[in-house]
Amino acid sequence: MLFYFKSFLCIFIAVVITFYHEDLSRLRNWTFSGRERTILAIGILSARENFELRQAARLSWLQKYSSRNSDVKAWFIVGNNSCEIPPEYRLNEYGCEKWKVNLSGLQEKFFTANEIRTDNCSSNLEKHFYGGFSFQVNYPVVVTQLGILSLLLLQNSETNVAIMDPQSKEIIVQASVSLNKSSVVHGYLYADVDPILLPKNFEGMILVEGYLKDKACLDIVWNDGGGIITFKRVYSTPEHLDCKVFSSEVKIALSIRFFVPGCTSIMIFHIS
Repeated sequence: MLFYFKSFLCIFIAVVITFYHEDLSRLRNWTFSGRERTILAIGILSARENFELRQAARLSWLQKYSSRNSDVKAWFIVGNNSCEIPPEYRLNEYGCEKWKVNLSGLQEKFFTANEIRTDNCSSNLEKHFYGGFSFQVNYPVVVTQLGILSLLLLQNSETNVAIMDPQSKEIIVQASVSLNKSSVVHGYLYADVDPILLPKNFEGMILVEGYLKDKACLDIVWNDGGGIITFKRVYSTPEHLDCKVFSSEVKIALSIRFFVPGCTSIMIFHIS
């Protein structure tokens, strides 16, 4: 039995060597050329219409990666077809899917939350309120006010509320809210801020610096301005360590007032 196996193995090896003789000869004679070595390959996503930007890159910082002796190579990755949807109306900057807006709910100015009072209230009907939420901007908006639900504010205290960039941890805008100095709109106390533009695709988090009551006997309605922003997650602790995925059923202590500069343009584009 062993004899037959050895015979078969020898015949098999001979066939393989004969069949791949030319390739094996090339492999034996191959020598490494340092000029062909590539340690890092970089792919750069670019839209087809950005030809001038690609040319500027090729004539500046990208030149050092075009040398044959460079061990780092960089290429642009360009789609096969151009996107006919203007960038401001795309769902994201890397795709060509049209951002869907709810025209019936589209508003030039809107608050992200509104209070709904209940007629009967007892301790067992109180609902838990989350202390902050994160969101994504689908179209450029201007922040004009920040607010806190009035029933959750502690007496004789001023509470700071802020919008933060969760990536850089930078405070984008903040305000101090109190029962005596702030104006009430739909149950939320609002304080003015210096208007600041949040660009499309900006992801932010609104948080409170301090402590609030976490229960109240009322309900609230979320408002995304017809799709101008997307709510992402809600946070329950002052440190914003505990969070859950957004649901319209959860209650929120904070609110933002937005102004949409191009509201009319949005309506015209989506109707046409």
